[in-house]
Amino acid sequence: MAYVTTIEDWLTEVINDHPDDKRCVAITLLHQRPNESSPTEEYTHRFSTGIPIPQIARILDGKAESFAQGLPGHQQFWLYAFYAKDGVADREPGARHPFSKHGQTDYGPLGTDAPDARGRGMQEMRMKEGFFQMACVAINDARKALLQAAEISSGMVRNLHEANLRLMEENEKAKDFVFRTMVEQREKEASDSMRILEYERATEERRKFFELLPALANTFLGNVFPKDTQDTAIIKGIFAELPPETVRMLAGQLPNQIGAIVLTRFEELAKEKEEKARSRITTLKQAEGLQMRPELGQRLGQGESDK
Repeated sequence: MAYVTTIEDWLTEVINDHPDDKRCVAITLLHQRPNESSPTEEYTHRFSTGIPIPQIARILDGKAESFAQGLPGHQQFWLYAFYAKDGVADREPGARHPFSKHGQTDYGPLGTDAPDARGRGMQEMRMKEGFFQMACVAINDARKALLQAAEISSGMVRNLHEANLRLMEENEKAKDFVFRTMVEQREKEASDSMRILEYERATEERRKFFELLPALANTFLGNVFPKDTQDTAIIKGIFAELPPETVRMLAGQLPNQIGAIVLTRFEELAKEKEEKARSRITTLKQAEGLQMRPELGQRLGQGESDK
């Protein structure tokens, strides 16, 4: 909002200003009447006594307020500053200051004017001025309402923006927490699966070792175990390592009765191997998302101690 120069500020400026070594000797209050080209003098204050500037400003403002209170609508006033040098005063004002006062705006009941052209003109002027004032008031109220609505909308947008930023931050934290939890869970599942695989591999190696133990013992220590036990371990070890095509080819080189027995035994061993593989897959699936149970940990611990 632009700064408005008050009467006191203007008086301070003109009294303390000395153009061409001149001094301000009088302040004249004038009223600009409608439809008149020149304002009319209403009051003149001469600086003959040492009245303070604020009191002079109140006197001039009070004179204008008192003069305008009985006039309709908006009234325009002027302040002229006259300067003098060596006792000779200027005929033209050295400074001018316009200001306005609000006159009568509430007319109450409609007045009555003379039944002639002049009265009709006065009524039309009052009516137009009243309509204009009502329009100005309505426009001003609408402007205030729009500004208030804009301020409320701006506050709502600002609050929504701040809430959105908070939600985005919380979502990022939640996503990070879920991601870290999933990673930790996957790492634990992978660790559990690896321990199960290591346990099964160690168990399988021990089983093979004990199956071949009779043959190894008889080879290095003599006939410690029966020959049939040794032969069974060797045959099972061969069948466990050879692919099915090779076993069928070997069975085809044997007599029919022996070849049939060999194929039957090989199929039994293959079924056992398949069942073990299926059981291993089931164990791995159960390990996904599963925390290590105490009994499983005990078995794994026993397996580690056996190694």
